[in-house]
Amino acid sequence: MVGIGVDGVEHCFADNGSDAVFRDMAALGVTFTPTLSIYELFAPAIMPRMLDSVRQAFARGVPISAGTDSPSTRFMNASEGYFRELALLEQAGLPRIDVLRAATVVAARKLGKEGDFGALRPGLRANIVLIEGDIMEGSLTRERVRGVLLHGNPVVMDRRIVDGRQAGFRRSPVVVS
Repeated sequence: MVGIGVDGVEHCFADNGSDAVFRDMAALGVTFTPTLSIYELFAPAIMPRMLDSVRQAFARGVPISAGTDSPSTRFMNASEGYFRELALLEQAGLPRIDVLRAATVVAARKLGKEGDFGALRPGLRANIVLIEGDIMEGSLTRERVRGVLLHGNPVVMDRRIVDGRQAGFRRSPVVVS
């Protein structure tokens, strides 16, 4: 798939993630979204190999993006599945800063939206998750989320919906300036 020009690979390699594949992915800028949380739920026996594949890909310079599959949220809500994915990326050896990049700038680039989302800088939409405490310390969990801004509008503050269902879905987005 890498050889025919895909821009992303979703799901993890258990056995077929060779050094050559990872070198090619890195050279071509092919983003890897491992979706480890789905394997943790449905194929836990292969998790050590999956984590090793992510570790190898990252070491070879493959851009890693955070993402989950809907089934990975079975028995939990979507945010729990996503935060579990971030923890698994860290468990695979990504430093915290690179886990945060996987969830923001790399994910935005993967979706072709880096001109809109994924960073805090002038001209980008103000989609922000406010985390309690030092983001570089402790576990990344949904319990630490204190607020969410969508297009600059608060939709969750102190873990409560603040402006009804329409809060973050106005057509005029606020941008960071």
